[in-house]
Amino acid sequence: MKITTQWTLAIDAGGKDIFAESFPAQVPGACQLDYAKHAGIPDHKYSDNHKLYEDLKNHFWKYSPLYRSAKKAKDCFSFPRG
Repeated sequence: MKITTQWTLAIDAGGKDIFAESFPAQVPGACQLDYAKHAGIPDHKYSDNHKLYEDLKNHFWKYSPLYRSAKKAKDCFSFPRG
């Protein structure tokens, strides 16, 4: 059975244990770039756009895997600790 893993990412919403709505993420990747893609923030490598990313380093982030089996359409969630 083939299992594919998709990842979601959530940014904190005012505290390290309170998270906002999650959105798709790339793993391996960078949480700030995934958030920028989700929020429509322009490319950080162009002009002074890097300034738009300054506040993103002061947040907590939470990755969550979503496993999907190729044989069944059922979703199975895992919440690893570590």
